[in-house]
Amino acid sequence: MSSLIVMYSIYSLGANILASRITIYNIIIPFVVSGGTLIFPFASQVDDMINEVYGRRKAYAAIAVALIANILMATFIYADAVLPVPSWEEVANKYWTEFMIAAPRIMLASYIAFVVDELWNATIFAKLKKRAYKTEEAWKSTKKIVSLVLTRVTTSDASTMLIDSLVFFPIAFLGVIPTSVVINMIWMGAIMKIMLAIFNSPWYILYRVLIKKVKREF
Repeated sequence: MSSLIVMYSIYSLGANILASRITIYNIIIPFVVSGGTLIFPFASQVDDMINEVYGRRKAYAAIAVALIANILMATFIYADAVLPVPSWEEVANKYWTEFMIAAPRIMLASYIAFVVDELWNATIFAKLKKRAYKTEEAWKSTKKIVSLVLTRVTTSDASTMLIDSLVFFPIAFLGVIPTSVVINMIWMGAIMKIMLAIFNSPWYILYRVLIKKVKREF
């Protein structure tokens, strides 16, 4: 489980570092979203993997560890940013500061969205898992297990991706950039993250098939 928590923390750190950068992803149409949009679905899936085997409490623990890691990272960056730099580094330091020191509002939005949507995901996933567990154990058919897993993952992940966009973008950008742009970012971000969550499903199915004989915790 330790390796999964490390991966989860790394993904969440990456998503939060890139949260302040507005990025265009050309996928059929241009998606104008936060840079962290590409990474976040991977983080959510790793928490599902922890939840699948080790249960809801361990998933909550992983969320807490990732949140602490993000807070520590922000603390270290701010602590270093207040230190002086040599004169020949002043120009480079300006660009470093602009990239690494996100506006407090964006950072707060990232943390609030992360806690809200990941707690939601862990709770809903655990409930769906508990409901389907006996069925999965009775049916050793990989085909039926895949069907049930797809239902769980797409249900919990899709709602999580939507909640993340609904929470993050208004808190981070409403009043700073035009409201119409924020609204577009909400639906574009939600659609893109849901697409990525579905795209990630085969990896989760493979994981679930490989561990189908492993005892579950709830």
